[in-house]
Amino acid sequence: MVIPIPEKTGGELNSIVAIIKQNPGIQAKTIVKLVGRPQKTVEKQIQRLIAQSIIHRLGSKKTGGYHLL
Repeated sequence: MVIPIPEKTGGELNSIVAIIKQNPGIQAKTIVKLVGRPQKTVEKQIQRLIAQSIIHRLGSKKTGGYHLL
């Protein structure tokens, strides 16, 4: 399944989507480690993906994670 992401967003959003696709329910702190970018940067990118309805978060703050829509 190919997820359309606007060209302007660059490769980092695509890499986050790929990580979430491979690891449904993954937490942001784990994405930060895998991507190797600052936490604030990854959090902003995750919020952009949520706003574009590409991913969503399920579960509580402590144990929840991100999933593709």
